[in-house]
Amino acid sequence: MTRNSLAARALPPAVLVQIPATSKANAHIDPGSGSFFVQMSLVGLLYAGVAIKPYWRRTKAFLTGRRSTPEADDESSDS
Repeated sequence: MTRNSLAARALPPAVLVQIPATSKANAHIDPGSGSFFVQMSLVGLLYAGVAIKPYWRRTKAFLTGRRSTPEADDESSDS
């Protein structure tokens, strides 16, 4: 029997024995964790907005029939 197959056969019973043997964790989430989650969510939304901006301008220009020039996109992104 190879070493990998022996480990694959022994792992499920070992996990089943350990699950009932675990004790209560007495863990908590402090208020700082909640504010960190809110901050990361806001950063994700802002990043998504910045990442989508060039594509939105091209789509908007296509739908309105105007030409979108790279120079106009570069000038507006500088500010």
